[in-house]
Amino acid sequence: MFYSSKKLKITLLVIFAVASFSFGASSVLADHVSYHPLVPCGVGGGPECTQCDLLKLGKNIFDLVLLFIVPVIGSLLIVIGGFILLLGGVNPGTVNLGKSIIRSTIIGAIIILISWTAVNFLLRSLAGESNVADEWWKLTCQSTIVEDDDENPDFPNPDLNEEARLNVDLATQIIGTNQISRSTNATCGGGNHASANLFDLQQGKLPAVCSPSCASGCQPGGSSGLVTINPNLLRGLVQVSGGFQFTITSLTTGPHSQNSAHYRGEAADLQPRLANGEISTDPQDWVNLRRALNSYGGQAICEDKQTSRDVPSCDLNRVSHIHWTLSR
Repeated sequence: MFYSSKKLKITLLVIFAVASFSFGASSVLADHVSYHPLVPCGVGGGPECTQCDLLKLGKNIFDLVLLFIVPVIGSLLIVIGGFILLLGGVNPGTVNLGKSIIRSTIIGAIIILISWTAVNFLLRSLAGESNVADEWWKLTCQSTIVEDDDENPDFPNPDLNEEARLNVDLATQIIGTNQISRSTNATCGGGNHASANLFDLQQGKLPAVCSPSCASGCQPGGSSGLVTINPNLLRGLVQVSGGFQFTITSLTTGPHSQNSAHYRGEAADLQPRLANGEISTDPQDWVNLRRALNSYGGQAICEDKQTSRDVPSCDLNRVSHIHWTLSR
């Protein structure tokens, strides 16, 4: 027994619609998923690979399978099973085959969902309100390369003090990672921006320090000629970047309030971003980044544009950046 031409057309239309939706949704999500790019380093002029990148590659492959391949293949198997079931007619073997494909696919999906839920419940029960409980599926890894400066003729200045030496290494790590973007928006003019601050530190120089409303311009080391960025703040940015992608919009440059921690080298303004480089418009991403910064130390707030106070919800109608202060 065969289905009528009308029923066959309807069946084919449903299959085409489901398949198109699966592939279309997957291609749209490709720019926003955690596994893109699949190879996190050494490609297209990106940073050199470290031990952490091997772990990131493994996690990217796992995420690709779990978030892309499993949903797409599962959808296709259900469609194929339904197609076989519809065309089985009075043939019990064909009908049973279609039912078996659909049943096995659904059971597999249920097992995956139950496993995820069980692990999530267990970790949240054990870890409570900590950042580990909220984001246990994110990989946090930091690889530090320590070099002997006496044997390194390329070190910017062998006479640098300990704080400056730390900043050379930390600035190099920040510049070399694709997890952190650096703003080149010079709101006080003269090429004074976050990216320039980090390149100055990498070369063993003092960063340009601006003044409120940019009234006095920007000078290396500020008016005292001694200001540099707190190495612990840079170290925190490196550590947090293991689980987040973000843009540094300001370090010691730009117009800020009188006596701002920015002008002491103890503050950074950040914006969480997506894998495709765009700034996230999801307030939850901002909340999560703020939480991670506070877990490291200091005080991070979603700064209100009008009052400069914290906005708990990180409402993006009121917030343009996360202000993080970490004193020496």
